[in-house]
Amino acid sequence: NEDAQIVGVWSAMTPIFLEGLWVRDDYRKHSTVAGRLLSGMKSLLHDLNIGTSFTLVQDPYVLGLAEKAGFQVLPGNLCQLDLREN
Repeated sequence: NEDAQIVGVWSAMTPIFLEGLWVRDDYRKHSTVAGRLLSGMKSLLHDLNIGTSFTLVQDPYVLGLAEKAGFQVLPGNLCQLDLREN
């Protein structure tokens, strides 16, 4: 404003999104594949000094697995602003 006071702020960041997890059907419920993938991903992110990551979950069963793995369900809605449009 005229008094050089900050009256608004907005940040841009590059979040780390974890996507594309896939386990073959016959290994999904009774194997260690998903747990080993999670352990490996956490180790990789730690080695890269990445402290926070996100994933988008739409299936209730997968949401339960994500919560069991330590993911926290966040409030709000994910929205996209597509700047490629004119």
